[in-house]
Amino acid sequence: MYPSLSSGDLIITRRTASLFVGDVVVYRTETVGKIIKRIADIDAQTVVLVGDNPRLASSFCGMSLNRSAIVGKLLIKVSVPFSS
Repeated sequence: MYPSLSSGDLIITRRTASLFVGDVVVYRTETVGKIIKRIADIDAQTVVLVGDNPRLASSFCGMSLNRSAIVGKLLIKVSVPFSS
């Protein structure tokens, strides 16, 4: 799925009420801070998130979460070349 993100990518988000299945969002959690996931399902009150990497599970994926904790929707991603 596009746009998959890589470590080190820079993103620009925007707070919006216009959210749809497939959108990439930043979600604020109480335990780990902000996470970036894709919307798998959404209604007026809740959202179900999913990660793009099927090999890694997250405790925040596949469950109903409070929609109000969405910080913003991904608008632009900039891939930054890795340098050591």
